[in-house]
Amino acid sequence: MNVVTERLPESQVVLDITTDEQEFEKALERAYRKVVQQVRLPGFRPGKAPRRIVEQLLGREILIEQADRDLLDPLYQQALEREDLRPVSDPDVEIYQAEPLAFKVTVQVYPTVEPGNYQGVRVEPRHVEVTDEQVDEAVARLRSQQSPWEEPAEPRPAQEGDRVTLDVEVKEGDQEFRAPLKDGVFTLGQDTLLPALREAILGMNVGDERDVPITFAEDDEQAEPDMRGKTLDYHLTLKKIEEQHLIDLDDEFANKASNGRATTVEGLRDDLRRSLLESERQKARNEVGGEVVNALGEVATVELPAALIERQIDTEIENLRTHLSQSHGQTLEAHLRLENKTQEQLREELRAEATRRLRNSLVLREIATREGVSVGPQDVDAEIDRLLGPEADPNLRQVYSGNYIRELLENELFERALMDRVIAIATEERGAFEPPAEPEAEAAESEEAAPAAEGGETPIGEAAAATEGEAAAGEDVGERPVAAAEGEAAEAEPVEAAPAADVEPDEAPAPGVTGL
Repeated sequence: MNVVTERLPESQVVLDITTDEQEFEKALERAYRKVVQQVRLPGFRPGKAPRRIVEQLLGREILIEQADRDLLDPLYQQALEREDLRPVSDPDVEIYQAEPLAFKVTVQVYPTVEPGNYQGVRVEPRHVEVTDEQVDEAVARLRSQQSPWEEPAEPRPAQEGDRVTLDVEVKEGDQEFRAPLKDGVFTLGQDTLLPALREAILGMNVGDERDVPITFAEDDEQAEPDMRGKTLDYHLTLKKIEEQHLIDLDDEFANKASNGRATTVEGLRDDLRRSLLESERQKARNEVGGEVVNALGEVATVELPAALIERQIDTEIENLRTHLSQSHGQTLEAHLRLENKTQEQLREELRAEATRRLRNSLVLREIATREGVSVGPQDVDAEIDRLLGPEADPNLRQVYSGNYIRELLENELFERALMDRVIAIATEERGAFEPPAEPEAEAAESEEAAPAAEGGETPIGEAAAATEGEAAAGEDVGERPVAAAEGEAAEAEPVEAAPAADVEPDEAPAPGVTGL
């Protein structure tokens, strides 16, 4: 077999594969033995007709076609191995000579990544501090979260800060625009209600009803797509008013609010200051890490194959589908109908960001190889011990020892180690934030239940407690969305150290070319 390789843009490769005479003759003999078992020729027992008779009666072309079919895939796989190529798409095959077989295969392959002068990338650490005002605000949030809501002693109109329960009907003309909302709960001034609705509720008494017409402009980006350019009639019925009575800021509150970690108000403030500091450090790490990753992508050279980009977009869409389902109870199809767009349009909107993610991920993987970043089973064992502690329930430890969770932990540790390394390079070992954490403080903080400074991890399956705000009911009565579904995780998400899509080459054989 002879192979001539031609590289094309976007990580495409053309393999010109030609068999030699001896190799093709052996394939013809194998083809004859296969064909002769499948046909019945007059005067011969099945499988006993000589080859020359088969060629005379059936035509030599039958054997050539069978030989070509038998050779295509093995020769293609051998050519991939010989040229050290890892395909990421199905091959496009052109047979331009039947005897001896000669054909061209065009295929997209795993790209070559040249990270360039990644050691020269420089990023400044972020200055991190927590002010007394931030601590005061955190204390106030805790008091608000744990203080009871009660109906006023004497009937009065709704006012700013009240929690109200109401029914809402929305119509467009005489037609129902949305299903009625029953017993929706909102905190006035702390919700995402449309301003016109909030203004209408202020001053209402329990039992009052009020009609509120609202006209939405065609270009109102804060309104939901199906509301733009319409006038909707809201009918409000106020059913309950509650006011909040803040509990005393004393040592008893401090002990309860800190889950026993603090016994005094000052101890609570110190506990909150540590938690806020860790949050600020993690925020700084994400910001610096994102800046580093983008800078590394700019100095690198990568020709992305179209197949990998499409696969990455598939992953982004599935992530969006999961987010919509879990956070909003909505299907992707329903979301697209509300946005008045097709899935093809969504794919194009996601293409640039998906390409950036994919490019950065490939660059980071190459840097990880060059820098010797790796995670072994012993690292995963140590992480499990750290998460569970020495006296963990054996059954829980058994769960964490399963392949699924170990793989999750291994990926997390790898991404963390890789991000630590590139941040160290880009900041000349200064780290993502300054002033740096004191070693004694870091060791003490890692023992607490709060997320660690650099990793921010919590045991898998543990629910993260909300620190502020309440989930207001009634998204479908005209609340302003906090963020668009596609983009709301972008700012807070960890810096990507590995692609969301499966961009690693498969260990299984490459897609074949048989049957063509």
